Amino acid sequence: MSSIIQHISIPKSVATEDDLDFYFLREKGIQYIEELGGVLWTDFNSHDPGITMLEMLCYAITDLGNRIETPIQNLLASKDPSKGFAEQFYKAEEIFPNKPVTALDYRKIFIDIDGVRNCWLRTFDKKVHVNCRKNELTYNPNKYNNIETDFKDDFNLRGLYTLLVEFEDIKTQSKVEKIEKIKAIKEEIKIKYHQNRNLCEDLVEITKVKTKPISVCASIEVENEANEEEVQEFFKKIEKEQKKVDILVNVVGQSEPGGPVEIDSLTWQKQFTLNLDTAYFCIKFVIPIMEKNSGGSIV
Repeated sequence: MSSIIQHISIPKSVATEDDLDFYFLREKGIQYIEELGGVLWTDFNSHDPGITMLEMLCYAITDLGNRIETPIQNLLASKDPSKGFAEQFYKAEEIFPNKPVTALDYRKIFIDIDGVRNCWLRTFDKKVHVNCRKNELTYNPNKYNNIETDFKDDFNLRGLYTLLVEFEDIKTQSKVEKIEKIKAIKEEIKIKYHQNRNLCEDLVEITKVKTKPISVCASIEVENEANEEEVQEFFKKIEKEQKKVDILVNVVGQSEPGGPVEIDSLTWQKQFTLNLDTAYFCIKFVIPIMEKNSGGSIV
C-alpha cells in the first residue's frame, strides 16, 4: 500500500493587503503622511515618534480585524462563571428604563399605593409678574400696578402640579387616627412622585377630593315576569353605587280595557302583578336602605 507524503511548508509571501496585514497598513500610513505632510515631515524611520504612533495604530487595527473575524462565541466565552453570556449584557430594564411621562402614568403609580382609591394630576397655576423696566419678578399681582402696560408682563410657571386624591374608606377608632393615616398616605405619594418625577417638575400640593351630594331620579318599572330576587339585586346595586335612596315614588300602573266579564283571568293576574307586586317589591327592599341613612320618603 503506497502513501503520498505531502510536505507542509510556510510560504514566504504572507501579505494579505487587508486589515490583518501589519506591513501593508504601515506602508499605507506612511504613504498618507507623505501626501499630507511631506513638506514638513521627511523622517519616516522607525525611531521617529510619529512612526511609532503609526505602528501602534496599525497593531490596533490588526487586532480589531482579527476580533471581527473571530466567532462571537469565542470572544464572549470565559472560564470565569461570573463573566458568562448572561452577565456580559445589560438587561432590558437596565438599558430601557421606563419613567412616567404623562398624567396617566403618574396616576397608575399612585393608585397602587395602599389607601388611594383614585387620583387625578392637574396643572398648578402659578403666575409670575414681570417688571421689564427693572428686570424684576414677583408673585404679587398688585406690585406693578403703577407701571405702564408696555413695561410689565406675566407668565405661568410650567412643571407644577396638584394632585386630587380620592382616599379609600379608612376605618379607625378615632378621627385623629384617620388624619394621621391620611397624612402617611400623602407622604408616601410624595416619595413615589420624587422617585419618578421628570426634571424641572414638582408636586405643589395634594388635596382630597371633596364629596358632593347628588340625587338621582329614576323611574323603575318591574316587568310582569320579574321576581323578588331580581328586584333585591337591583336595589343592592343602587346602594353600592349611590350609597343611599332619598325618595321612592311608586307611579307604575296599568289598566286593560274591559270589565270583570270581558277580562280573562290571565290578563287580570298580569295587571295585579304590575300594579301591586311592583310597589311591594320596591318598598320592601328600599326601606332597609333608607333606615341606614336616617330615613327617606315613599310615595
